[in-house]
Amino acid sequence: MTRQEALRIARALPTEYRGILYRSRTEARYAVFFDRLGIVFDYECQGYATGREAYLPDFLLPAQSLWAEVKPSVDADPEGVAKLRHFISARKLERGVILTALRPGEMTFLLMGPDGHGDIWDDDRATWLTCPDGYHYDVQPVPERGCGHCPREGDYWYYAGKIEEASAFARSFRFGR
Repeated sequence: MTRQEALRIARALPTEYRGILYRSRTEARYAVFFDRLGIVFDYECQGYATGREAYLPDFLLPAQSLWAEVKPSVDADPEGVAKLRHFISARKLERGVILTALRPGEMTFLLMGPDGHGDIWDDDRATWLTCPDGYHYDVQPVPERGCGHCPREGDYWYYAGKIEEASAFARSFRFGR
C-alpha cells in the first residue's frame, strides 16, 4: 500500500476546540493556528451547490478572501482538490488553498484563484507570509504580491517568526483540557 492509499483510508479523529467539533485533529490545529495569529475564520459555515454536487468547504478566512480545505496531503484526496477547484472556478471571487498538516519550518501549499477569464490559476509553492508591516497574514505565492492594507510599495511579504511560533503552538496544543 502506498502512502497516498494509506492516507485515504485513515480515519480522522474528531476534535473539539473552543466549543466547535472539528472533523479532524488537523482541522482543529489549524483553528488554533488561526487564533494564535489573530486570523478571523469560519468553520464549515455554509454548504454550496456547485452544479453536480453539494460542497462544504472547511474554512473561510474572510479578510484573506480565502477558502481553505485541510488534507493530509494534496495527493490524499484528488476528488476533494477537484471539488475546491470547481468551487473557486464557479464563484469567480475568492481564492482557495489546500492546507496540509502543520510541521516545523516554512511549508508550501496549493493555492488557486480565478484568473479573470473563466479559468483558475494555481501555485503549489504558496506559503503563509506576513505583510511588510507585520500585521496581516495570508497564503501568498512565493512572494509576488503585496498587502493591500499596508501603505508600502515595493516591499514583499515575508516569512516571520510569528508564523513559526503559531505553527509550533498549534502542533503542541493539547485538546480536551
